Amino acid sequence: MVVAQLPPWTSSEGITISCAVPPDCVRSAGDQARRAAAEAMLADLPGAERATWVWSDGLAEGGTVRGGGGALIVLPAGAEWTVKTPAGALCSSTRAELVALRAALEEIAESDLTPDQDTHPDTIIVCLDSRAAQQTVDAGPAAQTSQLGDAIWRLLMQLANRGRRLHLQWVPAHCGLPGNERADMLAMEAAEL
Repeated sequence: MVVAQLPPWTSSEGITISCAVPPDCVRSAGDQARRAAAEAMLADLPGAERATWVWSDGLAEGGTVRGGGGALIVLPAGAEWTVKTPAGALCSSTRAELVALRAALEEIAESDLTPDQDTHPDTIIVCLDSRAAQQTVDAGPAAQTSQLGDAIWRLLMQLANRGRRLHLQWVPAHCGLPGNERADMLAMEAAEL
């Protein structure tokens, strides 16, 4: 077990995490209703109209082997980056999801994008379809028990310290959300790397 390297008094100001979704996002509602409810929810998020959107996904064959993570990063002007990263020969689905999230945050942190009123928004909205991965991050920076969770929180705080507001939002999987579907395809490709 790894002890979190971040002290318990570490502030997570500027970082919000939500697993809340509208009632129509339950599987029994059907794919079209789930997609419509999710799209409406995402459109109502603060800063959504000028946000950098990150759609990340991970998978592992049988939930235990050949993991891969993928992410789609979409800037407000429409420019896109894709991220693909293997998650390991022995890998849980949750680990693959977290590897994808870390890779996407690293890509943003390493880019020269900084908040700017005119060209770069200060909000980053990260959409994940794994409740387990989201709950791992939601536990907070001082509660992380893995190097991966700790690395994710370090990246989140690095971006927040640069003036970015970050919101991690759970979204329903496999209901036709275009960003989520693209991230899923990238994760499949990454599992082959």
